[in-house]
Amino acid sequence: GNTGKAINRLFAPPEYNEGASYYQTIEKAKTEGKWVLVNIQQAEVFASHTLNRDVWSDDTVKDVIQGSFLFWQRDDKSAEGDQFCHYHQCGHQLPHICIIDPRTGRRVKNWDGRKWVESHAAAEYLLGFLDQFSMSRSPPPQSPVGSPTSKPQAIPDPSSIELQGLDEPMEVERSNTRDAEQPVESDPVPVMPDEPAEDIEHLKVSIRLPSGQRITRRFRPEDPLEQMFVVAAALAEKPARLVDLSTQFPKRSLRDIEGGLTLPMKDAQVAGNMIMVNVRT
Repeated sequence: GNTGKAINRLFAPPEYNEGASYYQTIEKAKTEGKWVLVNIQQAEVFASHTLNRDVWSDDTVKDVIQGSFLFWQRDDKSAEGDQFCHYHQCGHQLPHICIIDPRTGRRVKNWDGRKWVESHAAAEYLLGFLDQFSMSRSPPPQSPVGSPTSKPQAIPDPSSIELQGLDEPMEVERSNTRDAEQPVESDPVPVMPDEPAEDIEHLKVSIRLPSGQRITRRFRPEDPLEQMFVVAAALAEKPARLVDLSTQFPKRSLRDIEGGLTLPMKDAQVAGNMIMVNVRT
């Protein structure tokens, strides 16, 4: 009895799975300014169980999903799952994973779920998607993000609301702070270092800027950790000494890392991790 329960729990859908109907989930995503990540499972395909056991439970994957998506998982035999598959033609390749834009109801991207059974692959697909698509870019006029009457809760970070493909608000913001802190000006913003080419040995790091923008960067394995601070400072357009970097899992500040900033990046456990950038004022 108990082993059965434990096994069921191991393969259970994640606790952040939306219980509401598909249309309610779409409406909720619209209001919250999030994408809808749909996973149609098939009990007979072991990959479906692997997704629940290894992927949706992975801390990084969970963090990315809960930050930018509402997650809607159904079995293909359920009425809702069956209906979804008919409408969006999931085909016979189950499990099926896709992302729906709640503003249009259209499927923006879809995958054969068997490609997601490694959690690092899943994190890369999700981060790659977020690099390519943004909820803050040109929502159609009927979307709550586009209408001033809706609460700005649609986007948790107020600075990202201004990122509607325009740089002006950012410029204005920058020039104000410059006048305010004249003395700091002696601290130059570093020049962006060269990025190693795709075809040489490298490790990839996802950097999340204070604006909410995510950038994936390649580094050489032997680059000192300091190099990442220089890149982050160049991206944030701030002096390096004002920039703090931290990893999410485990949560730690990279300034306090054992081995210091000269530690080679390959030893700092940052590869494939999401690095949060904070700027001290």
